[in-house]
Amino acid sequence: MKTLKVETQSALYDILIEKGILSKCAMYIKNVVRGKKALIISDSNVAELYLDTVKSSLENEGFVAAEGDLRRETLFLQNFSHGFFASEE
Repeated sequence: MKTLKVETQSALYDILIEKGILSKCAMYIKNVVRGKKALIISDSNVAELYLDTVKSSLENEGFVAAEGDLRRETLFLQNFSHGFFASEE
């Protein structure tokens, strides 16, 4: 696996590069987030290619995964405002 370090004005983070990493992405996500709820936001082109793989990975690691379309920002805002991203200890 290759790791690319990215630094912005507000954060430092890693981009992980590895063949087939999407099928195990939740293993990495669970190490950096609290809680077990995930909202996957994508457009229809990307979703058609990758959504099932990412959603399965999240669910296999115990996450509750919901999906949203970029064209429907209200879905994102509704889930956010109802505590969808709230931490669950």
